[in-house]
Amino acid sequence: MWSNSDKSKTFRGTYQNYDADSKKVTIARSNGRKTTFKIDMLSQADKDWIATKAKEEEEKKKAEEKEKAKANIGDTLEEQPIAKNIYKNLTQLKGSKLKKAEFQFIPEYYLLYFSASW
Repeated sequence: MWSNSDKSKTFRGTYQNYDADSKKVTIARSNGRKTTFKIDMLSQADKDWIATKAKEEEEKKKAEEKEKAKANIGDTLEEQPIAKNIYKNLTQLKGSKLKKAEFQFIPEYYLLYFSASW
C-alpha cells in the first residue's frame, strides 16, 4: 500500500525501480499498468523504504560486478605465462603469518625478486 505525500490517498502496487538521476519511481499497479512519477509525491515512510531498497540494490549490483571482475582477473592471469604461476602461489604477510592472497587487479608489470642464501 502506497500513500501520497499528505497521506490523503493510497493505492496498491508493487515497487519496480527507482531512478536516482530523475528522482522517479516506477510502481506496477494492481491493474497491471506501470506508473512512473516523482518520488516527492509519496509519503515520507514510502520515500524512506524506497531509499533503503535502492541502496540494497546498488550494493548488490556492486558486489556482482566485483565478483565478475574477480573472475575475469583469474581468466586473464591464466593466459599469461608468468602470471599463471604467480596467481596460484601468491601469498601476503598479514601480521606475523603468511596467508594466501589474490590479485585485486590485472598488473601491467611484474617485478620479481629472488633471494637465496647458501
